[in-house]
Amino acid sequence: MSHMVRMGLRPASLALAAALCFGTHVQAADGPIVAQSTLTLSGLSFHLIDLTPGDGIAPSLSFQTQGIVDSANSAYDEANDSWVHSGPTYSNSLLPSTPLNYVSPDGLSTVTSTANSVTLQSQIPLSQILPVVTPPNVYGSDDYLYNGASTSTDLAVGEFSPEALQPFTLSAGTVLVVRGTLSGSFSLDATALQAELTANGYTDWSLSQTAYSDGGFIMAAQLNDLADEAGVISGLSGSQVNGIVTNFWNDGTSYLSNTDGELLRQVSASKDFEFTLTNLGSSDMTGVLTLGLMAGSYLNLDASRPSLWTPPIDLPPIDVPAIPEPSTYALMGLGLVGIVAVARRRRHTA
Repeated sequence: MSHMVRMGLRPASLALAAALCFGTHVQAADGPIVAQSTLTLSGLSFHLIDLTPGDGIAPSLSFQTQGIVDSANSAYDEANDSWVHSGPTYSNSLLPSTPLNYVSPDGLSTVTSTANSVTLQSQIPLSQILPVVTPPNVYGSDDYLYNGASTSTDLAVGEFSPEALQPFTLSAGTVLVVRGTLSGSFSLDATALQAELTANGYTDWSLSQTAYSDGGFIMAAQLNDLADEAGVISGLSGSQVNGIVTNFWNDGTSYLSNTDGELLRQVSASKDFEFTLTNLGSSDMTGVLTLGLMAGSYLNLDASRPSLWTPPIDLPPIDVPAIPEPSTYALMGLGLVGIVAVARRRRHTA
């Protein structure tokens, strides 16, 4: 069981910044999928055990939480110094209490949840990473391509910082057993990309992907002094250290090119977790929790093709003799006639 949980900028914010840098166009996820990242929290259960049956207190667990579903389409509100989230919010539960089917405004990310599971998926289609290209031409335009694309989605209940933890209440004399599975995958498929590039004369290309399908979950009776430094939660401490820090990091970088002979990369991983919280007291116990689930990827494409453009050749000037005008030919003819007449006269005189 790990006692280290990473945190940083919200993935949706990072993807938004990347989209601004790359100038990614908002567009639905149609056509062949080049990159995909998925995270699933499944089989989530909260099992309550009554330690003092017959005391008239029914075992109970309740949440006083605020949850957010978000994507790369979130926007920053400078006036209020806050993010305007693109997805729905929900209250007083760890996962949305009613089934949820959310599609991000750009159509690239989805979040689907039931009572005890949730799946986040982000994908980048061919149309998002490959701009409209023209066939080879003598002007040399579009002989070099560079483009980037990014997408992400996340579900969060609180954040991994002491001031953003969310509360829950466990009834007196109750044991709480929490179980679940975190699983994630990401893939990179350049099959359709290579076909399109080849059709337009691109002989050299490379495609790199930074992908993640990550999850982190803290639930404890009490947490103190969480942050040793910015962005790091070091562990659990307090009067009752019976909690859980479970994390699942499925991160990776993939690189494909025309010289590799490989057009598909796939990575997947899974992790089961189970932990117990116990309230031995005679009154309700208030604990703290946070849940962060995220899936996304960033792509970079470089491509080039032989240029058909040739520079003009500078030739030395050629002197072309002037063509005499008709009047010049007439004068020349008269001169020849005169020469012939003079010659004949001299011949007769002699």
